[in-house]
Amino acid sequence: MMKRLFISILGLFLSAYLCNAQLLWEISGKGMHTKSYIFATDKLIPISFLDTVPQLYAIYAKCPIVVTEMLLNVDTRSKIEKAALLPQPQNLRSFYDPTECALIDTVLSASLKMDFNQLAIFRPIFLTELYKTELYKKYLGYEEEKSSEIFFQLVATEQGKRILPLDNAEEAIFSTFYRKNLDTQAQELLRLIENPEYEIEHKREQLQYYRKGLITDISYSIQAPANKTTINYIDYQAIVKRNARWATQIPALMKMGSCFIVLNVDYLGGDNGLLQMLRNEGYRVRPANRNRIKLGKKK
Repeated sequence: MMKRLFISILGLFLSAYLCNAQLLWEISGKGMHTKSYIFATDKLIPISFLDTVPQLYAIYAKCPIVVTEMLLNVDTRSKIEKAALLPQPQNLRSFYDPTECALIDTVLSASLKMDFNQLAIFRPIFLTELYKTELYKKYLGYEEEKSSEIFFQLVATEQGKRILPLDNAEEAIFSTFYRKNLDTQAQELLRLIENPEYEIEHKREQLQYYRKGLITDISYSIQAPANKTTINYIDYQAIVKRNARWATQIPALMKMGSCFIVLNVDYLGGDNGLLQMLRNEGYRVRPANRNRIKLGKKK
């Protein structure tokens, strides 16, 4: 009797655990005539991984609308490139002492193939992202040309599907370059250069969570006080604010038709994640592939 009880409890626990181990989510209820879906992405995840997510392509195919964080076009790219520059007459040297400048010059010149005079015109947060990308390539096998991050936006463009952004260029630029003040950006760039292992190990852990569909664990790892990476509690606060805005925008988009919403995994899990915010608004949000838990394995 006790053995059967234990097995039943274990089964319930595993069912609850697996139901939350998901990357693809279905949104319904609150008078919606069609279902919409949210899929979690990470730029370090290759396109080949998408084959392991049950029903992903079939669900995408039946959605006439693709919703993304922002539209990647020539105009947006041009505005982002301008925003990456420090306001004149500021220079990167003003944030560091000579010894720190020499260290930054040595490390970034070797990694990015640019000398300090070329680097000094950019915002620290932009250089941080460039250096992190090089670290990911070297230690985590990241290949930009194989990234799944904008895969569905590119496919939707080719197929002529309607693509709707949650952010315009100005909102995306604020979230990218202005969510932290310049002094904080400078401190984080220096810390990254001094201790790149923090970033590498944290990202390796997050990729393990992602491949298992543990999006809430990713959210908690960002919030954790022990997190010493460049995506930390300050960023978590910015994520929560952005989620709150998106949670008011998405309902109007879903009224237009079945949406396939593609967003970075950092925004989705946890008590203040977008999925929970949509639940708080009265929507039913549940795993889209709840009957076929096979994440990380070939179909």
